[in-house]
This record gives sequence, structure tokens and C-alpha cells, in this order.
Amino acid sequence: MLSGLISCKYDKTPEGNNYSDKKENAKKEFSKQDNQTPLKIFSDELIDLDNQATLLTYRGDKESYYDALELLNKAIQLDSTFFYAYETKAYIYTKLGKYDEAIEIYEQIAKEVKNYQIEVYSILGKLYDKFGEKTLAINNYEKTVEFYHEQYKRTGKVFYLVYMAHYTFIMDQEKGLEIIDSLIEAYPLDKDLPMYRQYKFIEYNHQKVLDNL
Repeated sequence: MLSGLISCKYDKTPEGNNYSDKKENAKKEFSKQDNQTPLKIFSDELIDLDNQATLLTYRGDKESYYDALELLNKAIQLDSTFFYAYETKAYIYTKLGKYDEAIEIYEQIAKEVKNYQIEVYSILGKLYDKFGEKTLAINNYEKTVEFYHEQYKRTGKVFYLVYMAHYTFIMDQEKGLEIIDSLIEAYPLDKDLPMYRQYKFIEYNHQKVLDNL
């Protein structure tokens, strides 16, 4: 259904100079995937349908969620390989409390959209964690850590190690803090690392994240 698709979700993150915006810019940077195979180019019509659906989700009411699903189903009818529509559907299913349907879609994306696995495995880990499926949650967190480590080895980009440390922290707080502290020591000129330590480790509330799924 989704085989061979590789791409990055178009980013809508605002830019700015204050602390809050800087955190958002960090998230934006972390979300970038270094594609290892050619991108599939999707039509403007498909992207517009997904954008419209995404905007509807911001309203946060059931009617808007179901309206968004209609747009996404239309996009899938036009191109069954448009995996962004499936991802947005999975997000909506979590908001509607249809977690089994959401997990099924995310599992399918993880199998078939290889360069998107980092993001999907992390979501799956949190969904399984939410319902006390600790073994499945840890399995997905470990895959997330492994993927970030592989991305670092391939690119040399330190922010991959930050996220590797973050998901290690979710499983083992002491070990995760050891990793981020070692990065701060190893890269003293990187002024962003202490900020990442503060909001991805010290301020991070995992239970709150799970509750908000």
C-alpha cells in the first residue's frame, strides 16, 4: 500500500528568537529526516487536502475531526501511496480515542516507509506506554534510539544524539541524563545543548505527554 515512500512532512513551525520559539526551532531541526533514497513527489492537490485536514484538527472537536477524515479519504482515493494522509488519519484516531485503528496505521507506516520510522516508532512507543503495554513500548523506544544512533553515525549531526538521549531517558532517566551531560561536556561551544537538557529532560513530563495523546 505505502511501499517505497520516503519524504519529510512539510514543516509549518514558526521561527523566532525568544526561548519558546528557540525550542520550536529545535523541534523543527530534530524532525528533519536525511533521506537515503529519492523523494516521491506528491501533487499539490494531495498536499492541499492534507493541509486542510490538518487545519481542521486544530479546532479539536469531533465534527472537525470527521470532516478532516473525509478530506484524507479523498486524498487516499486519489493516491493510495500518499502516506501523509494515513499519518494524519492515525493522529485523528488517537484524538477520537480509536487507538487500535491508530496503532494499526502507524505499524503499517513503520513497515513500509523506511525513512519515517524514527517518528513512527516514537509515537508507537508512547501509545503502547499509555495503555501499559510496557514491553511493546520499550521495544519501540529502543528502535527509536537505534535509529537516531544510526542517523548520527551516518551524518555526524549531534542533535540525533540528543534525541537518542531523550528516548533513553524515557526508559532510564539516570542513563539518559548521563548521555546529555556527556554531550554538553564534549561540545562546550554548542549553546543549545543546555537548553535541550532543560526542556527535553528536566522539564519533560512523560505522563503528561501520554495523557495528551
